Amino acid sequence: MATVAVVTPIYATPENGRLELFRHTLRSVQQQTHHNVVYLVVDDGSTADVPNFLNEYRDSRVRYVRREKLPTDLRTPSNALNLGIDYCLDRNSDIMTHEEAATLAAVTYLHSDDLLTKDSVKQRLRRLPDGFIHSDMALFARNCGFLRIS
Repeated sequence: MATVAVVTPIYATPENGRLELFRHTLRSVQQQTHHNVVYLVVDDGSTADVPNFLNEYRDSRVRYVRREKLPTDLRTPSNALNLGIDYCLDRNSDIMTHEEAATLAAVTYLHSDDLLTKDSVKQRLRRLPDGFIHSDMALFARNCGFLRIS
């Protein structure tokens, strides 16, 4: 079975409440119908305790890397995302098992406050031979309700 890596950069502080949102993101990855998923969380210099948060889930598919932010970094997740992709593509890294690395078919990106539908990875993997993959989006705001964007 093909392996799909999902990379999520996260910058969490006690003040920004990102871990509360991330809890839902993590669950959406865990609930994928395609079960051969490696979920790489790249901590982008968080001051919140991301490793302890992840330990609550005890899921061997979830992997963790910490990156220290540099003072010269832009305020974007791009450095952390690129680091995560590099780790996924490096056959000699300890992020994936030998079997996972050998069957890696795709790497995808997920914001730390986004959700995947249960069949998202399965559908993307099925459409990969078509050359371009897109998916529906949905937006949920506490005061606005649910809006589906196709």
